[in-house]
Amino acid sequence: MDNPEASWDFHKAQTALQEGNYEKAIPILRRFAEEGSAAAQWQLGGLYMDGTGVHKDTAMAAMWYRKALAEVPANIPDDPPEPGPTFRDDWNFLVLHLSHLRNICPDITARLGAMHFKGDGVPKDAVESYKWFELAKHYGHPKAVVVQDFVGENLTGEEISEAETRAKAWLEEHAKFDDTVIKRFLPAR
Repeated sequence: MDNPEASWDFHKAQTALQEGNYEKAIPILRRFAEEGSAAAQWQLGGLYMDGTGVHKDTAMAAMWYRKALAEVPANIPDDPPEPGPTFRDDWNFLVLHLSHLRNICPDITARLGAMHFKGDGVPKDAVESYKWFELAKHYGHPKAVVVQDFVGENLTGEEISEAETRAKAWLEEHAKFDDTVIKRFLPAR
């Protein structure tokens, strides 16, 4: 959404959602989601999760949630160059998206944890659930610790260790540039 027209279309989708006009909002969100907007992917995931404006489809919700979590890191080069006077402007848009993604990560990771715990749209898997709650905890979800402890009550120490290893691997792959990008491209506060 780096151009005014796209930004306006996204705003129209948000207004339509607030008004309950899903017939107008969903096609716009779907277009943005398919073009790689983490915000639109997250919103579509929520609509499918709740069955709001679409047929409830928790597998589709999980798919959109995972796409939202993977979106921004996929657009960051392996070795981000040092910002220059003009290059820095190009990164401002990316950093804005990265910051937004970090804001939605607690919700998405906790939802995926709950979905794996229940087997709702994804395979029922307590180890995978624990992993997602570990990530929710990492991103600051206020209830992640309590829920993760509940999930862990029936896991062995080996299973908990496996879940923590999976969470660490996920962070290394998907969040490896979070701090780097923010430190290098956001002004000091």
